[in-house]
Amino acid sequence: MKAMITISSLTFLSIIFMGIALVYWAVQPQYPKHIKFTGIRQDYAQSVPPPPEALKVMTYNIAYGAGMDNLKGHVTSKETLLQNLDEIAHTVKDNGIDILCLQEVDIKSRRSHGIDEVSYIANLCGFSYMAFALNWDHHWVPYPMNFDFKHHFGRMVSGSAILSKYPIQTHQVLLFEKPASNPFWYNWFYLDRSAQIVDVQLGERQVIRLVNVHLEAYDTNTRETQINTLMTHLNGLKKRPTLLVGDFNTVPSWAPQKNQFEDEPETDFTRDSTYSQVSQVFEPAIGEKIPNLFTFPSNTPNRKLDHVFYDPSAFTVGKAEVISGGLASDHLPVVVEVESLTFVKN
Repeated sequence: MKAMITISSLTFLSIIFMGIALVYWAVQPQYPKHIKFTGIRQDYAQSVPPPPEALKVMTYNIAYGAGMDNLKGHVTSKETLLQNLDEIAHTVKDNGIDILCLQEVDIKSRRSHGIDEVSYIANLCGFSYMAFALNWDHHWVPYPMNFDFKHHFGRMVSGSAILSKYPIQTHQVLLFEKPASNPFWYNWFYLDRSAQIVDVQLGERQVIRLVNVHLEAYDTNTRETQINTLMTHLNGLKKRPTLLVGDFNTVPSWAPQKNQFEDEPETDFTRDSTYSQVSQVFEPAIGEKIPNLFTFPSNTPNRKLDHVFYDPSAFTVGKAEVISGGLASDHLPVVVEVESLTFVKN
């Protein structure tokens, strides 16, 4: 009897130990935490275009090419994924984009079949310069949270990227704090929200700054803290003409609807100051005069989560629009044409 109890105890302890070891392995990153990748496609880099009279910038949360399946939380087929990536690339090319800012883009993730999506889109669109910021890196992400391992996201290497026809001079990444309201074990697997900061050279001694953000989606206090951290950081940098773009995961302060969304009735932006913090320093490219250019969800848009802000002392905006109709992502892209550029010397 004692021998059976001892064996049972050892078996139980072994299972516990194996479970702890498995979780420890799953949450471990595959790259150093603050790593970033900046690349140049040499086959394109020899033909850098001259400085533009008007610069076309797009921000696009591509949801790793999963389309509306991103909201369902399961792995998309490789065929569908490639079709969506091709549609995203066609949208970029059709709009003549000079600088593309992406969020939720994978490079070696199981959920996207190991495709390097940054290089895939860069190749199709002819971008010479690439900067990738890693913000989600685990051996295994058990989402959806169940025991159906086959449909987990699994290996995760994902982040944000800036693709440019013009040389990227510098590349910096800010990783923000995760929500304190999340259970500690949830944050083990949760992504790092981030801001990607690059200086782009448009001509001889002509430099602008692009800031590509992906802020917290579910916790208002955390999102407000993240944007405050970013604005403080930018204030300490060398002055550059700046465009601040990305998925802010919040609506404008003047938005006609801030809660009780049909697709997410629990979402509430009524007390969110994120947008107003930014608009105290930068000007929105799509302001209150154009109120209904929504970006999410792409199949039935009812709110604007993706924004472009600019420095009014350096830029004027000739055209700004949301490209509607596509379902390659659960977000729609925003395109801004910047005119009357005022540069500072390098």
